[in-house]
Amino acid sequence: MGKLYFLAETISEDIKARMILLRRHKESSHLILNIIENLMNILGDDIVFHTDEGLNFYRLASGKTRWEYLDEVTKRRLTKNPTLTGVIEDSNEDIAQFLAVDRLVKYIRHGKITFKGSYCFQDIGLRMEEIIVEEAVCLS
Repeated sequence: MGKLYFLAETISEDIKARMILLRRHKESSHLILNIIENLMNILGDDIVFHTDEGLNFYRLASGKTRWEYLDEVTKRRLTKNPTLTGVIEDSNEDIAQFLAVDRLVKYIRHGKITFKGSYCFQDIGLRMEEIIVEEAVCLS
């Protein structure tokens, strides 16, 4: 039934425009992906993916996994649009890779992917746990 609904529905102009823009800026996506892959090679275990989706997005962007092998939750979180999901499944897997690169950048910005040795992109929770506060000191 879902396939029939997808075939009956036309692809909206905003999705078409988004696909054109993603393909037009593919060199930028490849540059960002190369930087992230270099970080993965250099830092290795010092990169922490706080969600499974972040790791799945990295694998998709780098070509270590394919769109068809992702679970439905990851697909939904990547596209955030059922029509776009259907378009990707209709032989447009390159769009999924570009979206995955974009989502990786957002995950780094929002702290869902952190770098242990980095000052700006580190997990602040671990640093806060290391702070020792004496009971005698009172701020009143």
